[in-house]
This record gives sequence, structure tokens and C-alpha cells, in this order.
Amino acid sequence: MSISASEALLQGERVKIIALNDITGEMVHNEELSWNRLIRVLTHEIMNTVTPIASLSHTLSQEVGDTDRSDRIDWKELKLGLDTIASSSDGLIKFVNTYRSLTHVSAPVKKPFFVRELIDKVEHLTRESVHQAGAVFLYEEKSDDILLYADENQLSQVFVNLVKNALQAGATKIKITAEIDFAETIKIAVSNNGRPISAESQEEIFVPFYTTKQEGTGIGLSLSRQIMRLHNGTLTLARSDQRMTTFLLHFK
Repeated sequence: MSISASEALLQGERVKIIALNDITGEMVHNEELSWNRLIRVLTHEIMNTVTPIASLSHTLSQEVGDTDRSDRIDWKELKLGLDTIASSSDGLIKFVNTYRSLTHVSAPVKKPFFVRELIDKVEHLTRESVHQAGAVFLYEEKSDDILLYADENQLSQVFVNLVKNALQAGATKIKITAEIDFAETIKIAVSNNGRPISAESQEEIFVPFYTTKQEGTGIGLSLSRQIMRLHNGTLTLARSDQRMTTFLLHFK
């Protein structure tokens, strides 16, 4: 159920209009879209690995099973094919283990700490990468002494991932701002001036295993969002254009 309220002036009297909307259908539709995206990405990843394994296995089986050519088998070529199959199989096992880690995120061990302490830790963990990229790391606290009750290690993983993604996008400036808004919600923005995320990718970046990077696993943002959910928070892409890309974290 979605609830919204607005004020209006009717016949000189100020009234509040409250609207209740059943959004079950919309939620089911969004869930179906999410599943379709996930299945599409999983199918793509698995087929990319299984297809060469099946092809090589078929070819090698024919080579070994051909009695007329059994004395002319190229053992070097055979070993190369088996090594390729083994390597692809290892990649598939790694992929499955990655999926398992995504679906078994540990419950957060919460304790109180200042946001500034968390960002100092993130800055320390990413200092070398930021330096090598010739970038700068900035932090601005718009409210005094912002205190979080959360799992510091899990949240540092989220911020390190966002910083790493920014550097991979060619960012030279990464800025984190934190504040407590009018609703007493802690809001942290992570911005960078790297290459913007395409409009097509903006719809997919939180889908597990979706990635535009050649060496990417595609679980960083989906894992980060899951960690935020475990903290009763949200992780969203607020904007991404030629000027800036900003991810917004809300802690309720």
C-alpha cells in the first residue's frame, strides 16, 4: 500500500487529502522484471563458459575415439584442450561460489561509531589506489559528530567498492559528504567526476553479475545494496552525467 498526503484550500478552508493506492500489481511487475534481468545475466555467464567446454570435449572425444588416427594423436594439442576445459570449469565453479557468497551475506554485527571514523578507514584502505590513479579523495561532514549504529566492516566494504568503481571510471576527484537531514535520517553521498554510467546500464547496475568491465564480477553493487538492506537502509544511483556520478546511501 502506498500512502501520500497533500494539502489544499477548499472553500477557504485548508484541508489535507490522503490517498491510498494498492501497488501490489506494480510490485509484482517490478519483481518479474528483476527476475528476468537476473536470469538473462546468469544465462549469458553460464553459456559463455559451458559452450567452449562442450565444444572442446566433443572435439577431443572424436580425436581419441578415432581408431584410424589413434597413432597420430597430437598429445600437445590434447593437453592444451584439457587444460582449457579445466580452466573454464574452474571459472564456472568460481562463478557459482560468487553467487553463493551473494546469497549468504552474514548478519551485520552492529556497534556505534562515528561516520568520520568509517571514512578515515576507507581512505586508508583506498589510499594507494587513489594515489596511483592521480586522484583526490575528499570528505565533508555537513552535520556535527554523525553517529552510526552499524557493522563498520561491512559498510567499509560498500564504500571501498564505490571508490574502486569511481577510479575504474577514470575519476580524478572522489568526494563523500555526510549529513543528518530534516527527517533525522543519515544521508551519505559518494560522488565522482569519472565517465558517466550509460542510460542503459543505469537500469541494470544493481542486477547481480551484470557488468560492463572485462574483468568485473558484477556483484559489487548488488552486494553493497544487500548490505544496506541488512542495515535497514538504501543504496541508489542519484545521478550520472558528464559532470558527476553520485550514489546515495540512506540510513533510517
